[in-house]
Parts: sequence; structure tokens; C-alpha cells
Amino acid sequence: MYFYFYDKFTQDKQYEVELTRIETRLIELGINGRVEKLSIFKNAKELIEDGIKKGAHTVVAVGDDSTFATVVSIVAAYDVSVGFIPLIQESRFAEVLGIPFGQEAANVLSQRLVQDVDLGRIQDHHFLGTLYASEPSQLELKCDAQYTISTTEDTTELRIMNCGDIIGEEMRLMPAADGRIDIVVSPVVEEGMLRKKKVRQNEKESIFPVKHVEISSGSESVTLSADGVENFTTPCEVDVVPSAMKLIVGRDRKLRTN
Repeated sequence: MYFYFYDKFTQDKQYEVELTRIETRLIELGINGRVEKLSIFKNAKELIEDGIKKGAHTVVAVGDDSTFATVVSIVAAYDVSVGFIPLIQESRFAEVLGIPFGQEAANVLSQRLVQDVDLGRIQDHHFLGTLYASEPSQLELKCDAQYTISTTEDTTELRIMNCGDIIGEEMRLMPAADGRIDIVVSPVVEEGMLRKKKVRQNEKESIFPVKHVEISSGSESVTLSADGVENFTTPCEVDVVPSAMKLIVGRDRKLRTN
């Protein structure tokens, strides 16, 4: 059974026509199924888990990148496939997965080209893309219980990538099925006379592939954002869950496997 999870914003009238086209195409392809719509009275986790318990083998996020990232984290604990129907043209996750906008995504779902991918994990939250540190100064990262990375200056940018920095300003992909997460430490400099802007110096960055990292900070906690969906504070632990999810992808996907 296919389970379609609609984000709350999809109830806006501007999406009515495209949703009708999508639902018609799903019926034509014989992959229509149960539909649940998020609302202030309905919890995403409860809706999706109830669908899985009632027999869903494929959970499809219908919405934007936040919708997809939310579904990924919830579904990670179950042996089901995850699909995506983007309702925004500029979806970054759709671009990486090779999934076209709107009703055309139904064709990709019907082809069921599945890719096994790793997921990053922080506490009980799973993420496909990247953890972003808000203010990464004075952090200590103990990697695989073997060595420690320290960020001592406030001019350092820290990202912990699973399959890559997907929603950032500059998309960057990492191997999605290598059993590692990549700690990327990049120096930044301030440019501009009046309005100073921090610019990342990619050519001077350092990359540390790890399986597990313990993150601690000084007297003040540092916030980490998982794909822009959920925030966590230090101290915390991050690790990789190999081959944790089956993603339905398109033939034009950018997702890297190695």
C-alpha cells in the first residue's frame, strides 16, 4: 500500500489544480493509496506510523523539502521505501533525487527505482543531508574515540554531512552509501566595506570521514540544525546508520553512492 503524507501548506488553494493532476495520474498508474493531511489537530509522526502499521510499504512525502526531511526522520525506524512528490519548483531534495515537479513525479514513483542510502543520526532524529552548526567556535569533536577536532576561532564554519550539503547556498554532495559521515571544517573571512559578509574558504577546508562523533562546547551550548527541520544543542552525539533507508529515485538523480 502507498501512503501519501500531505503537508499542511498543500491545503492552500494555489495547489488545488496540481494536486488534482497528481491524484489523477496516481490512479492512472495504479499507485494511488491512503492520503493523510497534516493539520493542527494531526501529528505527523502519529499519522505516518499509523499508516505503516496498517500495511504501507511506501511512504510518499507531498510538499516541500521540509516535508521530505520530516518524513525521512520518522520513517527511518521502519523497513519501508520513501518517495517524494515536490509541490515547489525549486526543491533541492527533488533535484538530488532526480524527481520532477508535481504530476511528473508520479511516473518516477511508478518505476520504483530504489537506492539504499545511509542516514545521519543525532539523538533519535535521522537526517539525509547535513547538520549545520550555528556558532561553531570553541567546540570539541571526539571522532571515533580516536582523535579530537577543536574549533577555537569564531571564524570557522562547521558542517557534518551525510549525503551532502543539500539545502545550503552552495549544494555539495558526498557519498550517500559509504558508511561514513563527513565533518567539514571551513575557515571563513569577512568581505565588504560597509556590509560585511562571511565568505567560506573552501580551498582551505578540512574533511574528516567518521562513523561517530561526540560534540561538546564551552560554557554556552551550540545549536545544530538537521537539514533545517529540527534543532539540537550541545553536548550531543552524532553517528551514521549504514543502508538505513530505501529511497525512490529518478534516472537523472545526482545522489552519489561512492
